[in-house]
Amino acid sequence: MRIYIIIFAVLLSITFLTGISCTKPAESTNITASQPTVVTPPAPPVTISVTPKNDRAGTKFDISCDNLKNGNGVKIKILQSDGTLVIDRAVASDNSSTFATSISTFGFEPGHYQCRLDDGDGKLLAMEEFDIAGTKKVLFEDDFSNGYSGWYVWSNDKDSFSYDNFKGEPVYHIKSNAAVWMDYIPMHTLGSIGNFAVEVDCWPDPTSTDTKCGLIFRYVSKSTENIWGNNVNFYGFGVATDPGMYGVMMWLDSKWNTLVKYTPTDATQKGQPNRLKVACNGSIIECYVNGLQVETFEDSRLASNGYVGLIAAGSKLNAYFDNFVVYQIK
Repeated sequence: MRIYIIIFAVLLSITFLTGISCTKPAESTNITASQPTVVTPPAPPVTISVTPKNDRAGTKFDISCDNLKNGNGVKIKILQSDGTLVIDRAVASDNSSTFATSISTFGFEPGHYQCRLDDGDGKLLAMEEFDIAGTKKVLFEDDFSNGYSGWYVWSNDKDSFSYDNFKGEPVYHIKSNAAVWMDYIPMHTLGSIGNFAVEVDCWPDPTSTDTKCGLIFRYVSKSTENIWGNNVNFYGFGVATDPGMYGVMMWLDSKWNTLVKYTPTDATQKGQPNRLKVACNGSIIECYVNGLQVETFEDSRLASNGYVGLIAAGSKLNAYFDNFVVYQIK
């Protein structure tokens, strides 16, 4: 019996020393209620809408946009199906989430278009596609390969109007020490036209630093002999390429009137032909450089018909023209 008591005592000692049966009490913890996760709803997508105007169907489009974060730096870009940029226009920077504007499209080629809205970094915000219906009726075209197609030919020791060759291509060439020279399609060739578009390739000679060249339109003359001075009124649209600029003038009652002062543009190409186009639809006049609409304005002071032609200006002007075409858009 004494032996069992001793053994039991030993076992109790071992248990106490090793802590086998001892447990550490659990530490108290503070339990807090979980907070709900705040989910910010996504911003509504930017939308753009292109709608023909009812008053001049097919010649103007209303463009509107909603849900912009702000209007700063936003651009409207309209491209033809082949990627040619026709409109590149900044939206008024008024920090607004919406805007509305109108684009005159009479001079657009019939076909399929894409209207983009880009942010200041060029990132696409919204896009809409649309079509412009219509056909072109060519009234007159000239690549100047025929030296008898009706343009003025004359020269002296200082000035010349001539069919010529430039960079291997037949061209019409105006060279002079005078301030301004021009030529227009003779009456017997084309006659007076109303709403139309006219295009030409032109090169201001890069060695002549102040040469400007371009198109005249709605040219009205009281005399077939005198194409200058008090006998004529006309509009003129021209470009310079060093630096790149465009401008619109009007010769009215023997005085120059500036309609659009010469404005810098990246659309011109120095040392290369520049494709100029003017489209006239009533009092609305659209001007294009290499496919890009650089100006649209309204002016009704000259008759809504008249002749079209070419113009060059500068102290020592030297300009070449090619691929002249006039057409009506229906």
